[in-house]
Amino acid sequence: CCMGWMFLKMANSPHEMKNASWFYLVAASAMEILWMLSMRFLRFGELRNIEWRHFFESNEGMRVLAPFIGYAVFGILNVVCISRAMKSIPMSVAFAVWMSLALLGSACVDAWILHETLTSAQVICLVLILLGVIGLQTTGQSKSPWL
Repeated sequence: CCMGWMFLKMANSPHEMKNASWFYLVAASAMEILWMLSMRFLRFGELRNIEWRHFFESNEGMRVLAPFIGYAVFGILNVVCISRAMKSIPMSVAFAVWMSLALLGSACVDAWILHETLTSAQVICLVLILLGVIGLQTTGQSKSPWL
């Protein structure tokens, strides 16, 4: 992980900046997935009821506060990463890839971690989205110097 961030800081050539932008785009998708996951467990109403005097005496306060912290941190990191990715990736391509990776990732989180059921029709639709993004990238290469 640290090596990846060092690479991003040292990226000077256009090719290196392009690679860094794709790294930021994938990172933004991961942050989007984590942001959505934190929203799933967020309980705004219970934030007011945290007893700060007894916060460290039980885990209940942290169970309420952790999703809120994740919501704020992952939301900010998501915006930072996608904005850096769009420095050298066209906005339409960046948005399509960002949202499709986040959608595919959130479907995987739903299925594997939260044990939600994915129907075969949903899987087919997810594959079609993935194929659409791949098509967007491959057909845009001859028209855009950024791809």
